[in-house]
Amino acid sequence: MARSSSDVDPSTNPEAKAISFLVGTLGYEQNIAQGVVDALKQSGVSGGSALLSMVRTLAGRWEVDEDAGLEALVESVTLEVARTENKKLIKIWIVPSSGWASKESDVDDDDDGSDDTPTDLKRAFQVEGYEDMSLTDVAKFGEGDGAQVLGEMIECACSGIMACSTCHVVVANEWFDRVGPPSEAELDMIDLAYNAQRTSRLGCQVILKPELDNAIFLMPLGANNMMDFIPFEDD
Repeated sequence: MARSSSDVDPSTNPEAKAISFLVGTLGYEQNIAQGVVDALKQSGVSGGSALLSMVRTLAGRWEVDEDAGLEALVESVTLEVARTENKKLIKIWIVPSSGWASKESDVDDDDDGSDDTPTDLKRAFQVEGYEDMSLTDVAKFGEGDGAQVLGEMIECACSGIMACSTCHVVVANEWFDRVGPPSEAELDMIDLAYNAQRTSRLGCQVILKPELDNAIFLMPLGANNMMDFIPFEDD
């Protein structure tokens, strides 16, 4: 799902701190955060500090993408929310790096990125995800063989808060107008991406909609993971 900023006041109820951490710190949508908290309560975790402690424990070392169980719970909640809200299943096509000029050296230095990139659609594979899921959500939480393969191709080093470029994808030219252009903040990250193109987007910001059914996305050969160079203090 698209990421959100927290609108929860942690002082209003015992669950709010856990929800605020999930939304404000980890970047999950409000309904997903509520679903995670509800699932923990149903499993026997009491409210208040116990809930927050469990959420933090499951999050692991989230700063360096070392999950300790939260992602699996979020996956379950995300799919259940999509089903209960009767979200439409959207089909997209993914062209692997072997199906286009995905390596930086494959592009001429004087190429301005305005021409169509030759693409071998015979190599494309289909991926399904629910409406309102982002491409990175599909890669992490999607069902089916296609989503599993996509998950092996796309990184999400910052957990989807638009603080890196590892989920960089390229939109097929004929689909770019429907997908839409990136925001200025997204462009700042795309500038750091591996082999960025005129139609580049971040997967965490591309949200599946019915009008994107059968849209085509191209996967770069590599990823520039600046998160690897950010020093984190050991506990």
